[in-house]
Amino acid sequence: MRKNYKINHWVRTVICSALFFSIPVILSSQAQQHRKDSWQLITENAEWSARAGLQIIKLKNSLFVMGGRTPLQSNIPGDSEIWGDVWKSDLKGKRWTQVLETDDTKHWPARAYFKAITKGQYMYILGGQNFNLFGPSTFFNDVWRSKDGIHWELMTADAPWVGRAGLSSFVFKNEIYVLGGSKNDDDIIVNNQPLRVYFNDVWKSKDGKNWELVTDNAPWQPRAGMRIVVKNGFMYLMGGESGFTPVIPGTPPPYYNDVWRSEDGQNWELITEQAPWSARPGHEVLLYKNQFILFGGFNLDPGFPFSFEAFNPMDIWMSHDGKEWVRLTGSPWNATSPKEVKYDFHAIVIPGTKKQTPPSILTVGGDRETFDFTDNTNYLNIDNDVWRFYPNTRHIHATNHNLINQSKLFKKAYPNPFIHNCILEYYIPEDGHVNITIYDLAGNIVNVVTDKHEQKGHLKYKWNGRSINDKTVKKGMYFVKMIYKETSEATIIIKK
Repeated sequence: MRKNYKINHWVRTVICSALFFSIPVILSSQAQQHRKDSWQLITENAEWSARAGLQIIKLKNSLFVMGGRTPLQSNIPGDSEIWGDVWKSDLKGKRWTQVLETDDTKHWPARAYFKAITKGQYMYILGGQNFNLFGPSTFFNDVWRSKDGIHWELMTADAPWVGRAGLSSFVFKNEIYVLGGSKNDDDIIVNNQPLRVYFNDVWKSKDGKNWELVTDNAPWQPRAGMRIVVKNGFMYLMGGESGFTPVIPGTPPPYYNDVWRSEDGQNWELITEQAPWSARPGHEVLLYKNQFILFGGFNLDPGFPFSFEAFNPMDIWMSHDGKEWVRLTGSPWNATSPKEVKYDFHAIVIPGTKKQTPPSILTVGGDRETFDFTDNTNYLNIDNDVWRFYPNTRHIHATNHNLINQSKLFKKAYPNPFIHNCILEYYIPEDGHVNITIYDLAGNIVNVVTDKHEQKGHLKYKWNGRSINDKTVKKGMYFVKMIYKETSEATIIIKK
């Protein structure tokens, strides 16, 4: 099914501007050398169509892939085919057989950004989103279950929690939980529609049919795209988003890198407000050998909306408690650039075998699209590959919380927009040379705020809105580019 998308007028304007101006491209340094043997490509082209927002589960020594969206070659941004199919494989994940076709009249309606879980002898499907050609998307609050992926039983067509996508669902203490997610389309793709609403409620059910509200207002920020992992009697929540792009130009997008945990879904403890990994949605966190393993996800180009380079994080992280994190060697999927890193993929842990084969993490599909609606090939940045990952927890970067992180250097610019002066705040983890330069939309240097060696810590600079020639600059939008060692960052400020 397709949806009639309309580009937000503001985004259309800045895209057109970007076509006429030479904007500095801001990229981070490449990830450190990776161990290719820890990531193994099982198949580059699985039998199911390339897709994102899909799910994979393991049941009775078989793997099942289901649902998701495939972008189409179209003049309508985000135009997609939505799937309601099921594919089956053995635990190797190399060859797949279709066991269920997309057919909204015979089983669960096609959807993406839903959740599939297992409990006992059943697989469950909960929530998700379908895209309509004329009008708002459909957001589901139904629950289905099946023993084989072929025959499905509707547990409820209308659960008491609001229909939503990007939700989290998992089994905790023998009960099914649903929490978070969002409803309505994001205005970066669709405007003149109801505003996107985010949730921080928590629900539970013993059977998927009868639901109990645990809390309607958990202490963490309402969000979608977060990840939940169960460990040692706790549910851990990590990351997510409450919007795809910045609310105010020049500020970071509303992505999260906090970690919370709870023993009951009602009472939550903040483990860390800012983990060392960059804030992100669309990532995965899995429990592997009693350790949290985090990788993948989406990160917005700091030069957006004038620059649309892929900026997805090329790191892999491990933690035993959600508070102390170390970066593992390598990059996910052996990526050599951010454009090769996926988001909205799915992954599960495959147990080891009796032949002493260690457990592994299996990933399927995923998205690599950007918000560049002028790129006619953007729809091709979607995958139907299968990878197997053996985290090498013995090979760890000699690093700690002071690791240089591309999303941590810039803190804030205020006031923004400004009239006379704008304060720029940064944090550098080690002594080093810092250059901060102001550019106009044509890519011309307006002024150099600083260009000298600085001591580590928090840095604060003031730009008085004047050029190198000490003339007051015109009202409008300006780039602030920071170069620190081998890392570059950009933000946008607006002079009124």
